[in-house]
Amino acid sequence: MRIGLGLALLCLGGGMALLGSPWAVPTGPGFAPTPDRLFRHTVQIALFWAALVDVGVLVLLLVTARLWTRPSFGAGPALPPPPPLRRGVVVVLIAACVVGGVLRWPAANGSFWWDEGWSITRVVRGYENPSAADPRVLELDPRGWPRTAWHWKKPTNHVLYNLAGRTSLEGWRIVGGHGPEAVDEFAFRFPAYAAAGLTILLVGLLGWRMGHPEAGAAAALLLALHPWAARYSVDGRAYAFVIPLTLLAVLALVEAHRSGRWAAWLGFAAAQLGLLWSHPFTIFLCVPLSAVTALQLALRRGRRGRRAQASEPTTRRDAETGLLRFVASNVLAGAVFLLVMAPNLAQFLVWEGHVHGAPLNVRVISELWTRLATGLSHGAAPPDTSFVPLTAFRDLAEALPALELWVFWVLPALTAFGALRLVRERNLGAVPILTLLAAIPPSMAVSHWTGQLYYPRFHAHASWAVLLCLALGVQGLARAMAPQVPAVSRGALAVLAVAFVTLASPQIDRIWSFPMAPTGEVGRYTRALAGDDPLSVIRVGYGLGAGVPRIYDPWIVPADTGADIEAQIERARTEGKPLYVFYSNPHFNHRRRPEGFVRLDDPEQFRLVAGFDGLEPRFTYRVLCWLGSDTPCPAGFSGVESRAEAP
Repeated sequence: MRIGLGLALLCLGGGMALLGSPWAVPTGPGFAPTPDRLFRHTVQIALFWAALVDVGVLVLLLVTARLWTRPSFGAGPALPPPPPLRRGVVVVLIAACVVGGVLRWPAANGSFWWDEGWSITRVVRGYENPSAADPRVLELDPRGWPRTAWHWKKPTNHVLYNLAGRTSLEGWRIVGGHGPEAVDEFAFRFPAYAAAGLTILLVGLLGWRMGHPEAGAAAALLLALHPWAARYSVDGRAYAFVIPLTLLAVLALVEAHRSGRWAAWLGFAAAQLGLLWSHPFTIFLCVPLSAVTALQLALRRGRRGRRAQASEPTTRRDAETGLLRFVASNVLAGAVFLLVMAPNLAQFLVWEGHVHGAPLNVRVISELWTRLATGLSHGAAPPDTSFVPLTAFRDLAEALPALELWVFWVLPALTAFGALRLVRERNLGAVPILTLLAAIPPSMAVSHWTGQLYYPRFHAHASWAVLLCLALGVQGLARAMAPQVPAVSRGALAVLAVAFVTLASPQIDRIWSFPMAPTGEVGRYTRALAGDDPLSVIRVGYGLGAGVPRIYDPWIVPADTGADIEAQIERARTEGKPLYVFYSNPHFNHRRRPEGFVRLDDPEQFRLVAGFDGLEPRFTYRVLCWLGSDTPCPAGFSGVESRAEAP
């Protein structure tokens, strides 16, 4: 360990020498960027100061190494040895991974949705634009790796995932011989797809290590079928990594409390590093997990001479050693985090304004619970007769009123009973799992009070914890009713899986059938309208959501105001070309940009010719044809179809 710290110090010193003095930068050595400072100077200065701080941290660790590297004399088993994995459990785990992979395959290959498109165009690849010299030729405005890692003017850049997705994308280009402008949805999402499979497996592994392999396998199967988890687990965003990283953190804590080994404590610290590197909102996970773990270890220090509990170290020295290893590993992870995120943190200091925070009311809480427990949205979609929404829980409850009783009373009771089982048996998984769940309300409250960015998907990581506690609750209830007949508890878990599939199947079918947002379908449709000459037809994207189809059709012209629409109509009239305009998010864009729809909604001027649906109404795209061109528009569109072929 000391040798590693020494080598790290040498590397930091060499890096600081290469970076140069921050006082040599014209805008000064301040950590926070100024408006006139170049991006590369922001990176240079932030990395220098972070390296300097890390030098001090590593020196402190070296000085105190005698304390936190001392051996542990055996903590005693924190849990009974995990039971052997029965063949049936292994079969269920394998089936869960296969089912999860099949269910997630279409989403992993679907079109980029808005946030993924932002990543591709702003920090991963860059925009393709028509050349000024010859508009038929495209030129790429590339984004370098420093921008992928450190462009953080707002948290839309999910750094760790974009680094992984770009690495995968570069590998796909090398293997396939593609140019730097080429993109592939699955290549970019491959890290998410692999992480989704790992997540399903980890749930089963955690259940086994906690002494409940059958409940773990059942939870893995439920997670594989969970529509909300399936949707975001293969999203090319931070959520794809946050879900498995929370599992790794809990699993590492279980093993650390069991054995006290360095590998487990370092694994926990690495999981927290990955969480914070993935998304800033995970601070609401890492701080409670670390605080509760430190408190557990501190409380165990004075128990020498008492009868050791099954989940406690047997000596004061072992407890102190565990606490020191916990602190040292987290300090190391913090040093790494500071170095890799220093330029991002510098930009964070100059963020301005507030975004929409989380409202705190019964509807929001019930919505989140419904998503976590069943994978379904609780509310209904805004009225749009041309859109078939995701199946909402409220729609099902209207047809089957007893469903509300089950979802809002029976399922919470079973989940609470499963958590209570862990607490009563002093299971080492109890504290971290309950900490993750208990951290949700405070995080929502802070977001509400500070007006910071919040979406329910920030809590998608909690789905596995809810499902595991639910499976434990069902299993425990069945065992209480028939303690001498193991087949009863297994049958109860099977019934739970069947009921879950029955409830979620309509939404599972839609996730299988539709992309998150049909940006690729729109872009390929508009590109096909122009045929061999990309300039023969004018294609315009209006309002929010118009930018991402440009990945697939770079000749699309963005328009943001009614004046922009007027200008493109005049251009089409002057050049004698057909004009097509598309828009998405009909409700939002009609409300925020009504001036453009004065023309677009006029049946005497525009005709709806194609429509493409995604998973939500905001991802609905409609393509309109201008009737003022000499070239006739395609046949009319009824508003019922969800796909349209290019003419």
